[in-house]
Amino acid sequence: MRLSPKLTQKEVLYVPFRDLQDAVDAVPDILRLKIIPSGLEFMERSIIEIIEKHLDDELPYHQYEAFLMIITEGESTEEIIDYFATVEDICKQHGAVEAMVPNSERAKRKLIHAREQLYPAIKRYAPAEIIDTVVPRSQIAVFMKQVKRIAEEHGVPIIGCGHAGDGNVHLHPICVNMDIEEWRKKLPAIMRQVYRAAVSLGGAISGEHGIGIEKKDYLDIDICQEKLALIKRIKEAFDPNHILNPGKIFNM
Repeated sequence: MRLSPKLTQKEVLYVPFRDLQDAVDAVPDILRLKIIPSGLEFMERSIIEIIEKHLDDELPYHQYEAFLMIITEGESTEEIIDYFATVEDICKQHGAVEAMVPNSERAKRKLIHAREQLYPAIKRYAPAEIIDTVVPRSQIAVFMKQVKRIAEEHGVPIIGCGHAGDGNVHLHPICVNMDIEEWRKKLPAIMRQVYRAAVSLGGAISGEHGIGIEKKDYLDIDICQEKLALIKRIKEAFDPNHILNPGKIFNM
């Protein structure tokens, strides 16, 4: 265990790309640097468009297909800017169009606020489901291509963003130009296919939000029946009366 001093400066680097594959290809090289960013997010153009509509404001370089947002803390702004210069070089080697550090505190807050408004923006835009998955960082772009094929197959748009630094991908099948009951009927098949795609690439059906109640019907995609039986036996040994989180993960 290590104690770290509280860092006083926080800055943002915003990097547009023409292709999501280029954006995620830059991530491993960024993470090899001495400084580890406190946030390394990827976003699709469709996400940016929904946020802009929600905020009634434009974000920089919104015409491009994919974006990295790198948030870094340090002891001084100069230290962070030197780090960002190296990150900019890495991103441009991977096809970045530009790399922008906001030129004012207001501009910086605008970018951070836009990212924080993702869920309210989607919720306001259309009925949406939340799918939380994780895949190896190197497989994010491959996974997203598979997700888009699933979306096209079912006629349900799926928009995505996530933590490029750890492969955690957040997906949102949204209900547009469709009866909401028809959309709800399509969701289980969509979610099963998405989870299978994540697992096939070496990932898992949950990145950071756990299984809980909503994902327990899909746990068999990630864990074989033998392992599930073992988990149930352990649960039974420690909670024979089924009073600890009843109904969570699996039915007992």
